[in-house]
Amino acid sequence: MVRCREKIDGHAIFCITKDQDIVAQVKLTDGMLEYIPKTVPLNFQLAESTQIRKTPPAKAIGLQIRDLTAGVKKVNLRAKVIEKPAAKKVFSKYGDVLLVSNIVVSDGTGTIILPLWNGQIDTISIGDMIQIENGWVKKFRGELQLRVHSGEIRVIEHACEHTT
Repeated sequence: MVRCREKIDGHAIFCITKDQDIVAQVKLTDGMLEYIPKTVPLNFQLAESTQIRKTPPAKAIGLQIRDLTAGVKKVNLRAKVIEKPAAKKVFSKYGDVLLVSNIVVSDGTGTIILPLWNGQIDTISIGDMIQIENGWVKKFRGELQLRVHSGEIRVIEHACEHTT
């Protein structure tokens, strides 16, 4: 459904919903609206805030990696580090240079990428068992990632080191 949320000063803001979930919001100028054929019905009644709701993100309670999907929040799980690529330099949206290593972790049910940033990188090794608290899942460049910003990543069991 397309609804006009607001119409002021030469433009209108339309909200596109599906099953009462917000899909997109679009701002169109009066000039743009002239190009829409008159046969297309536009609802210029303002939508009431109670009619439009944003679906709250799913919360992970006892989920395993195989169960994770984009948007899941409050992820708490234990996983083993199975891959740790060399850190690479990236630029933040503010122009800062950062280091990132997109490690791969597994809990036996699946694998997921877990980005480590700057000082986190040297604290975790391949083979370590880690505890992730308050993570969230995002799809980035076509792959699921488990991210931890305000949460915590802790090594609970260091990888065995063998000397020959």
